[in-house]
Amino acid sequence: MMTIVSAKACLTDAVLLVFITIAQLCLFAILRGRRSWWIILTLGVAIGCAGLVKGPVVLGVQGMTIIGLIMLWPLISRRPRLVSVDPESQFLSAVLKTGVVIFLVAAIVGPWLYLINKAAPDFLPTIIGHDVVARIQTGLEG
Repeated sequence: MMTIVSAKACLTDAVLLVFITIAQLCLFAILRGRRSWWIILTLGVAIGCAGLVKGPVVLGVQGMTIIGLIMLWPLISRRPRLVSVDPESQFLSAVLKTGVVIFLVAAIVGPWLYLINKAAPDFLPTIIGHDVVARIQTGLEG
């Protein structure tokens, strides 16, 4: 309920938090072995909607989560496999599902990017340079 109230008050951080949480839960489900199409589609829609809410912030959160999981993989992957899986088919399935997530994100965010670039060509380079690159290099609020 608080998320909806915050969204109505024009606080985009609450809405962003909902979509990032959904995307993180999808990553957790994928890590736990639940790689169904519903989870993949939900992941793509959540990342796309978060991108509409606040830009590439969600990509940073998801990227750092994936990097952390890769670094911790030797510690968390010591569970014995109960079912043998063909590595080639598993790889092809992962590539296909990754492509579907990228397509969904592009389909959700792409029209907005196209229209904003058409209306104000300087907007995206300025926002990316100021709000993304400058915030990574130094703190903007002191």
